[in-house]
Amino acid sequence: MMMRLLAGLIVLSICAACAGSHAGPASRVEQGASMPLTFPDGSTTILRFDPALGLDHMKLRPYQWGRIGDSQREFDVTLNPQPAQLPGIRLRFGPWHLRIWDYRPGDEHAADALTARQRRIWRTHLHGTVTHDGFLVLSATPPLVLGPATTTNFGPRLLFSHGRRALELLPGRCSGANDTAGRRDASWCISPTLRADVAGDPAFVRLARRTLRAGS
Repeated sequence: MMMRLLAGLIVLSICAACAGSHAGPASRVEQGASMPLTFPDGSTTILRFDPALGLDHMKLRPYQWGRIGDSQREFDVTLNPQPAQLPGIRLRFGPWHLRIWDYRPGDEHAADALTARQRRIWRTHLHGTVTHDGFLVLSATPPLVLGPATTTNFGPRLLFSHGRRALELLPGRCSGANDTAGRRDASWCISPTLRADVAGDPAFVRLARRTLRAGS
């Protein structure tokens, strides 16, 4: 069922959280809706939420970064090919198009561009697989190192978005000491190993804080 959804809705997503104007496969249960998730580092969880949040109608994409020595790069991951004029190394894993950001000749910081050796390492040492339900999982072999799971700094995550509403889920050991709360944004532990960062209108933020849960 998920792969049929992928074929029809590839411009939006390949999993329950980004099925565009169509209902995703999130199952409605007594407490709300549930959605199995796999993060770029391979960790998994089941997200539970109030259907009114509309997460199963949002666009979903993974985030990760990596480094070779002191040279660090973020990945831009999309389901559609990215504009040809954007610089960087381009890889593809299943339906996912991954661009490793870099400088172009003539850019202000062109001296910091990847070397020919580094570019070869990015192409040969970054590995990607796609799960049966369409999530991208990344791994690397030295000297390439990927960002570790962390809820207090940049690491692997899943990004939900629709208009001004956004949700980021960050796997890793989560401490309530780092929680924040505001009318239009908030950050808190929805499980001991998962942090949620949410932004949007006050009603969306309140509902997310009240209903988001994660676990097996």
